[in-house]
Amino acid sequence: MKYVLATKNKGKLEEFKKLFNKLGLEIISQEEFNVGEIIEDGNSFEENSLIKAKVVAKASGLITISDDSGLCIDDLNGEPGIYSARYFPEAKDYNEKCNKMIELVNEKNGTRKAKFVSVITLYNPLTEETHFFKGECFGEISKELKGDNGHGYDPIFYSYDLNKNFGEASMEEKNTISHRGRAFSKLEEFLLLKK
Repeated sequence: MKYVLATKNKGKLEEFKKLFNKLGLEIISQEEFNVGEIIEDGNSFEENSLIKAKVVAKASGLITISDDSGLCIDDLNGEPGIYSARYFPEAKDYNEKCNKMIELVNEKNGTRKAKFVSVITLYNPLTEETHFFKGECFGEISKELKGDNGHGYDPIFYSYDLNKNFGEASMEEKNTISHRGRAFSKLEEFLLLKK
């Protein structure tokens, strides 16, 4: 069976391809279809993930997998959350965003607790059957950037599971406990049951 992944991110596509090869399933990129721009105007990770899945499924006619993820900081009332990628729009890169986030958390002078959240959606356009798989990992915002691995806010997220920042972890280490890795495992279990 063939599935399509709702992403333009080549790294994410490779991650999913590894999982699907292991399961003997084929996954292709949304780039193979005329998808157009996707407006993510939902109010939750689930809503945004489903919006992406439905748009790509409509263009491809195939069962679609998408994910939406972000960083949620306790003292910022769960922000940046679904706006993680769009937070600090004036920043020129993620290094600058990370430094601004540290400043913001320092100003609050409270708890530094945070979590990464990922919601993977599996959507069948023929039956409209929808399944959500949620993964979370817990930690806190460090006082400085650490490590050159990963992407986004990884250099400032200290993982309680790894006892180091995501930016200092190898891809293999991070995948075993990351929010996406945990959501991934739930998707994998589901697909294995359906085989």
